[in-house]
Amino acid sequence: MELPVFYFYLAISYTVCFPLYYILCKTIKLLSKSIIHFFSFHLFLITFIAFLQLTKSNFQVNELLVFFGFFCISIIVIQRWFALMLYNIFVFLLLLYGLLYAENLEFSIYLVVQLFVILGLVSSLTLHTIKKRNTIFHEINGQIK
Repeated sequence: MELPVFYFYLAISYTVCFPLYYILCKTIKLLSKSIIHFFSFHLFLITFIAFLQLTKSNFQVNELLVFFGFFCISIIVIQRWFALMLYNIFVFLLLLYGLLYAENLEFSIYLVVQLFVILGLVSSLTLHTIKKRNTIFHEINGQIK
């Protein structure tokens, strides 16, 4: 299986854009606490562009597997629960829209949707559990002091 060249350019966009976002947030005082918003916007934008590439290829199996890998990496990187929920819903709606209008698919639509939904739910539950655990640790730490 060969990795589509498009995803190489997505990786380059991370490498080029994040130092620019950081410099922009450090130099403009109004944006000093907004780097997470730049990251979230960038992630949503490149996911949408990757989805357009996926629909352009009519959901070929190797393109779908690469998009799934991209989705897995993205949900691991997101550390904010609200942003993760928005991202999961965003990708789920994109997939539903794209799969409803795709023709001559080589796989089951239900299998793909279930795979993405299960991974999204597991990632949301995991992040929520970590957040809850950290809250309990902070409460216990506050009581000990």
